[in-house]
Amino acid sequence: MPIIGIDYYFLTGSGIKLRSELEMSNEDVDAARQRGELAKCLVVRCYVSKAVFGHVIPRKGLDEDGIVVEKILQIIEWLGHTRIIVKADNEPSIQALARRAIELAKVEIKDLEQVSKEDPVAYDSMTNGGTEVGVRLMRGLFRSVKLCLEQRIDKQIPVDHPMIAWLMEHASLLLNALVRGTDGLTAWKRVRGRAFGQPLVGIGENVLYKHPTKGPRHDPHGNIGAQGGEGVFLGYDRTNHTFTVSLEDGQLVSARSVTRRPERERWNAEALSKVRAMPTDKKTRQERERVKFQDGALEAGATAEAAPSRAAREMRIDRRDLEEHGYDGNCTQCKHILKYAKPQRGQTHSALCRKRLVEAMSKTESGRIRIEANEERITRTMAEQVEAADRAPAIVPGGEGAGPAPTHRGFLERDGG
Repeated sequence: MPIIGIDYYFLTGSGIKLRSELEMSNEDVDAARQRGELAKCLVVRCYVSKAVFGHVIPRKGLDEDGIVVEKILQIIEWLGHTRIIVKADNEPSIQALARRAIELAKVEIKDLEQVSKEDPVAYDSMTNGGTEVGVRLMRGLFRSVKLCLEQRIDKQIPVDHPMIAWLMEHASLLLNALVRGTDGLTAWKRVRGRAFGQPLVGIGENVLYKHPTKGPRHDPHGNIGAQGGEGVFLGYDRTNHTFTVSLEDGQLVSARSVTRRPERERWNAEALSKVRAMPTDKKTRQERERVKFQDGALEAGATAEAAPSRAAREMRIDRRDLEEHGYDGNCTQCKHILKYAKPQRGQTHSALCRKRLVEAMSKTESGRIRIEANEERITRTMAEQVEAADRAPAIVPGGEGAGPAPTHRGFLERDGG
């Protein structure tokens, strides 16, 4: 039976920490949360699909609004298992949360045939190691995404700002939708049966979104008005396949389609500072106190946009191309494929062999399409290299800009991580 592990962890000004790493009493933790020095988080990890979910929560245990339990039920329903085991450590608050989640899951999730509870060995954290792996995964990717966003807006994001909660949700999406396991599949594909197909957008980007075709938000300015609006992208809703966008007044809207802005206009600290809603809010809480960014990002390293563009590569030659157009007895790579039925790593086809294959492929319709696509890709890559060279500042030996390369580069996918 699939095991669903749940556990708590903290976000602090110095990173993500477990309770054992904080070395603080419950009273000290509550006082630090009131001062905005740390935030309580929940991690849920499926041991079978390897899907991991991180959420910033209002409090540990059973909250008054049932937000934490509702999050767990949404995850269980999204995973789609019919028989599960819920596993948590021996902390009383997490045990109470697990029992309540099991009770409600039996009633509200109709497809769930069997749900049971499993407890780890007392005073032995290794028996709950699968869940702690999820905490470590969230720890690394969340830190990278946060530092990269801070570098882009040149501001520090305090731990009690609403953007921290959205960054946690976005890091979970990246882990589930992009990270492949040893079987070559992502957690999203293991659960849903297909890869994540929506275009990824950078967290905190200024985007243009389209109004819905029906409903009260359809054509707010009439049929001759604008068909969309402007807002800040905060995340992707996996339950209804929509983009969550924060408007200038702090309200949240769900959009089926968004359009990205030019690269230089994508991130703006002033627009991000107006984000006031949390993922756990049913609606925008206007009474939420506004938290300001701190001046100066912690890290001064370059972001992904400053990474050198990839070199233009020649067209890939597959084994079916060789079987169709023949092998070259003088080509080292062809001889290796004939002998071992697979190409040799680091080895390429000879220039004569490649020229022969390209000429043969150009005589077929499918081959001409591949050649044209490859030439277009090489042209685009060369153009990106020229643009990157134009943007790079000139470094004078011994002058301003000289020195060692940055030691940290925030990880974020080039097209929307």
